Amino acid sequence: MKKLFMFLIAAFITSVVFYGCSSNNDPVTGLEPEDYEVAIFADSNQTLISTFNFEVVVECENPAGSTSNHLFAWDFDGDGVYDTDWVNNTQAQWKYKSIGSFNATVSFSVGDSFIGSYSKEIIVEPIGVTVSLKNESTTLLDVFEFQAVVDDVEQGTVLQYKWDYDGDGTWDTGWLSETILYDDLGNLIVDTLSSNVSTFKFTEVKTYASHLIIRETRSSEFVQVGTLTHNVTLTDLTGVTASVASSNGRIIDTFEFVAGFTRSDMSQLPVYRWDFDGDGNWDTGWLDEDLSTKDIITSKSKLTTYKFNEVKTYNSKVQVGVKGSESIILGETTRVVTVSNINADVSVEYLNTGTSILDVFEFQAEVLDVSDEIELEYKWDFDGNGVYDTDWLKETVQTDDVGNIIETGTSINLVDHQFIDADSYVTTVFVRELRSDVNINLGTFGLPISVTGFMNIVSPSPNLEFNIGETITIEIEIIGDLTLFEKLEAYVTGESVPFYVSNTADVSKVFSLETTNFGAGSYDFTIILTTKYGTIQTKSLGFTLKEYIPTFTTALGTAGYELKSLIETYDGGYLAVSSGTAGTKVIKYEKEGAVQWSTDIPAATGIANSVCEDTEYDKGYVLAGWRNNGADQDTWIRKINQTDGSLIWNKTYGYPGVDDGATVIKKSVDDGYIIGGYTYNIWGTGLIDDMLFPGVTWETGYDVRMLKVYSNGNEIWGYNVGYVGQKMWQDISLHKENDFLWVKKMGDQMITDLIVKDDGNYLISGWNNWRLYNGVSQNDMFYAELNNFGEYVSTMTWSRMGSGDFGNMAGEDDPYGTVLNISLIGANHIGDLAEEEISYGFVLSQGGLGGEVVMAGETNQTDSKARLNDAWVVEFTISGDEDGALWEYTFGETGKNDKAYGIDRTKDGGYIVTGYSTGTDKNTWLFKLDSQMGTIWSKNLGVAGDDVGVKVLQAKDGGFIIGANVGTGASAQSKLMKVDKTGTQPVK
Repeated sequence: MKKLFMFLIAAFITSVVFYGCSSNNDPVTGLEPEDYEVAIFADSNQTLISTFNFEVVVECENPAGSTSNHLFAWDFDGDGVYDTDWVNNTQAQWKYKSIGSFNATVSFSVGDSFIGSYSKEIIVEPIGVTVSLKNESTTLLDVFEFQAVVDDVEQGTVLQYKWDYDGDGTWDTGWLSETILYDDLGNLIVDTLSSNVSTFKFTEVKTYASHLIIRETRSSEFVQVGTLTHNVTLTDLTGVTASVASSNGRIIDTFEFVAGFTRSDMSQLPVYRWDFDGDGNWDTGWLDEDLSTKDIITSKSKLTTYKFNEVKTYNSKVQVGVKGSESIILGETTRVVTVSNINADVSVEYLNTGTSILDVFEFQAEVLDVSDEIELEYKWDFDGNGVYDTDWLKETVQTDDVGNIIETGTSINLVDHQFIDADSYVTTVFVRELRSDVNINLGTFGLPISVTGFMNIVSPSPNLEFNIGETITIEIEIIGDLTLFEKLEAYVTGESVPFYVSNTADVSKVFSLETTNFGAGSYDFTIILTTKYGTIQTKSLGFTLKEYIPTFTTALGTAGYELKSLIETYDGGYLAVSSGTAGTKVIKYEKEGAVQWSTDIPAATGIANSVCEDTEYDKGYVLAGWRNNGADQDTWIRKINQTDGSLIWNKTYGYPGVDDGATVIKKSVDDGYIIGGYTYNIWGTGLIDDMLFPGVTWETGYDVRMLKVYSNGNEIWGYNVGYVGQKMWQDISLHKENDFLWVKKMGDQMITDLIVKDDGNYLISGWNNWRLYNGVSQNDMFYAELNNFGEYVSTMTWSRMGSGDFGNMAGEDDPYGTVLNISLIGANHIGDLAEEEISYGFVLSQGGLGGEVVMAGETNQTDSKARLNDAWVVEFTISGDEDGALWEYTFGETGKNDKAYGIDRTKDGGYIVTGYSTGTDKNTWLFKLDSQMGTIWSKNLGVAGDDVGVKVLQAKDGGFIIGANVGTGASAQSKLMKVDKTGTQPVK
């Protein structure tokens, strides 16, 4: 307005000076352009919104000239286009549309005569604009108030404004009208216009170029009169903090988080969100701030709680955003939180004072400083073997004496356990916390504890290897008050029945496990010791069995001693008994064939024929045979020590004037001994009646004798002839020729083998030499069963009559006084009438042919073999037909003598037999039969000269041990041969 006033004053002065060049008359004719001087007066250096005033002044040489025909046309911006019509007015006004330098031009004519064009430089300047921010802070949380003020505005100017606050090229407002400003007194301020105040919130921390466009509203158009770029720099939200009630805590603790920041403008409420475990996933949504803590400069988030799932260090992160515009992040910060385990707050202890497996241990696991809302569970591994012995158990609520719950900040679990084995353990408890979304494992906690037992395995050592057939000796040590114990049982892997049971607890228990019937492999034996209160202790020990069959041939024994008996001993070795006219020799061999010890017994002491082992007590050996007392022979039994053959006790049994002796001895089921042998008939030999029966005599002979003794050798009963209260088993030797005449025909009978049955009865076998009236004699096998008291059980006897003799047998009602005990049981013979058969050994049948026993011996053939001997094996039943046999077969070659002396059952259900077969001489013969007497294999084990196999056993290891004699008579020598399952001795 000030510039316009000055321009009007200048124009007035000028018009006075040149007044004489213009009149109301027509122009002076004949004037030339050079007769005129034209001057332009105009505003310059004004803003785009200013109104520019122009005036043209014409000076002429003819003062009398007229100005009424002066015409002017204006081109203000000098673009060659007239902005006005031709007018007589020397003044003009113009508003430019852009800034810059313009050649404002006026064209001058007088009437129709063009005089010329005259220019003046006009400078159009930008408008003066200032942008103000009403707020002081520059954070995203703030609301920015923008206002633009334009200086030097003419009254009546109408301006509009449009904003691009973030400078992204997109207008954030439409056109906004100007604000009319007033002074303090309410008077209009006419030289300043401002935009309306507009507000904006930024979404990102950075520097923005806020862009403003101003336009002027003119009568016919809008003219952009200015632009402005104003840099707005936002800074991070200062003072953001995150706090935790404790930055170090346990995994069972609930952590409390609060975030806060400092600011001056509280017009907007922030929101917060948390990533507690720092895994990049937000654990909460956006949370409002805590209004209870709001003041003029500080805001805080709500108290937020969180429980961590793992022991580690976390970078907990919080972000602050703008409520309602959660994508606008005002700032963030992190807080290091260390989560530790609960080790320091857990104690495991046992409450009782006992240390034995007889005691019930009460274990307690205690977790300290536990809040009420925490629920814990416990699982126990009492022996620390990695297998939990309980399921998950709830914590134990603690109460006082009247039942009120004691809130102690402690979680306790109590459990009872009784150990079954003495050892050092680390009893372990596994603790977990129950949460709604996941169960948290809090760790395992151990308590070393040493538990003493009441049983130890002294021997064998664990995991030893044994050979099949070996006897494993087990020694158990019992500890503690023996009156507390009920029984001890021993089991083998897979067996439900114990192989050893003892009802009395001793300080030391020694027992054995026989492995003869085991296969190769790994086994365990388990010992269970039970107290009277039901408490048990279990001990297990592993061992391995392997098949091992040592083979050997022993050196020849002393000349003149023939092998009589052979047994396998409990320790897997062998005991051989040989005898001759010089006495008895006993040799103990270990299982590899080496001699452990030997002892000689002179003939004056006794001649042994058999031996058995005391399997129950001292493992000693009991010999049986005969002794010459100077007048006759007595039955002789001697027990010797198993370690060196030294004497334990020595007994003789006999009757004056009678020869008797033992051929076989066995251990009875009642721990005594049963002896089988012979006794000589005392009635002598004489003519019956030479007139009636010329040359016919009655004859003496050997009869069967049985003797039963206690384990100490004292006699229980013994059957013999001719004495009050005694009986003698004998052949039926009294035949009545008529009602008054007795014919005494005494045959010979002798026991060669004896079997003790499980029910306590005895089976006996041997040979019977019977004689007819014509003096012809014949040998047959005999077989009978007796009960434990020596009484007949079977219906077959060893009596042998010829055809038609039954009518001549003495009846039970015939008078015979007390001379003989004659009782007719039955009369069956075993063998062919025309042949001789002798039994040397027999065994219980394996059941292949349905019989009861299988015998081995010899038969003397009368067929094309020219009455040669063959090995004879027969299976029969006690109640068989007259011949007795279910099955019989001979083994041998035509033209050769063959005999079978020894037989044993084999583990595969068959039989092993030894004897001899002749070639150029006698050779030890071994052959294997199946359960139905089929030959599997046959071996000739002979050496140069005569040698005969007399005893055979299948050893515990599965091999076969053969006792043999080389030579005969005074040159005879004994030896042992051990072969494998196929009857061979592998080359070593």
